[in-house]
Amino acid sequence: MAVDSAAAARWIAARHARRRSLHACLHSAQPDTAVIIAVAAAELAQARERLQVIYAKLGNAREATLPRVGRTDDGALIVAGYLETWYTVLETFFVRVSGYFENHLPPGRWHTALLENMTLEIEGARARVVSDHNLGHLRELLRFRHFRRHYVEMEYDWARIDFLLTTLDAAHPAALRDLDAFDTFLREVRRHAP
Repeated sequence: MAVDSAAAARWIAARHARRRSLHACLHSAQPDTAVIIAVAAAELAQARERLQVIYAKLGNAREATLPRVGRTDDGALIVAGYLETWYTVLETFFVRVSGYFENHLPPGRWHTALLENMTLEIEGARARVVSDHNLGHLRELLRFRHFRRHYVEMEYDWARIDFLLTTLDAAHPAALRDLDAFDTFLREVRRHAP
């Protein structure tokens, strides 16, 4: 597949211009609330789309790739990669939300604190991003992502992989519902923004 370098250059320039514009807005004395909300909504849509793509690719791996390679270490590595990437996409959105609305990540175990903060509705600031129902599922996926990143393993326990797949099967639709609810909040705030 050939890449249109002129189109790529235009895209990169536009992205940098948007970032400079957003940076100026967010760091000015009086940030434009409508712009902040619009950017948060765009990032939410992007995260939602990426979660869907990753989950679909994992589904394809479960249906087509795993039957070919079997419940081997190679198969486990494929599944583990999708599990890690899915959670990372969601957490990246959480970091963005935290930056826009609270602007504080505690030192130390910030990944866990960030996830738990996303269950909070902060009066006058933002709605919750994660439902209590989904928090347990997301904690399991966070723990696995931490394990995968910090303890390089080439052999996985398939019972654990199966548990994580079941966890993701519950977490994915719940996360989409949570993101939809947060998107409704953003639309409402944008409607009332000065």
